Amino acid sequence: CLDRTNLVQSKIAYDVLGSILVKCGFNLNNIIGTDSILKATHSSESNNMFIINLKNMWADNGDTISKHYTGTGSTHTNVTRTGRRDLKGIMDHGFKTLGRFYKQYMEDNYKQ
Repeated sequence: CLDRTNLVQSKIAYDVLGSILVKCGFNLNNIIGTDSILKATHSSESNNMFIINLKNMWADNGDTISKHYTGTGSTHTNVTRTGRRDLKGIMDHGFKTLGRFYKQYMEDNYKQ
């Protein structure tokens, strides 16, 4: 739930940021090549540095929060960073899930 929530929150944040920039007078077409940050971040082929940095910043935030709560990074980092799920992302998701399973049943008892 934590990882999916971060993914959905990122979409909301991108939309809100776009609205704020437009209200401040910025032309999104000139900055990112489209009228919506949400559309630009959804594209996996975007090579705009603003969009790449924005997605990486949000994925790093999700990883940090996830590490705090679960001991592993976010299982959806690959989707947040690239906009798509590929084989590497599926493998990463599996390893993190196994890590969480291990930590939950082998290392968390002393915390309780």
